[in-house]
Amino acid sequence: MASDGADVTAPVGRYRLDFTKLWDGQSATLTALEVSDDVSARQDIRQFVDWGDGDFTYLDGDETSERHQFFNPGSYTVTVRVTDRAGPVRPTAKNTWQVTIKGLKKGTLYAFYAAVDKDGNQSEVKVKKQKLTR
Repeated sequence: MASDGADVTAPVGRYRLDFTKLWDGQSATLTALEVSDDVSARQDIRQFVDWGDGDFTYLDGDETSERHQFFNPGSYTVTVRVTDRAGPVRPTAKNTWQVTIKGLKKGTLYAFYAAVDKDGNQSEVKVKKQKLTR
């Protein structure tokens, strides 16, 4: 830290994205595991989330998670940038994820389910597919 109190070091953040392979219409949740700075208080640190599909959100202050729903099949790069008065940080490999969204076939019912254990750990999403008939 500079002796005059100037903030010259950008903040750091560590994050987790719960799912990187989803079906059209499903959501992923980004969780801030650790956000810190040598000068700025947590509430003064902004966390910019680019979901890669044209949507973005901010996590401010004590916010620790953000959920995002993907609507179009494709591949998206989700990135998190952390900033304070010292300026922005480039995203690192640890704060960048490649998300793949698969499309749903017309006339097919998909049921999605996942289990969560007592510690809050979510299992992999299971998909059951059934052809719809009249």
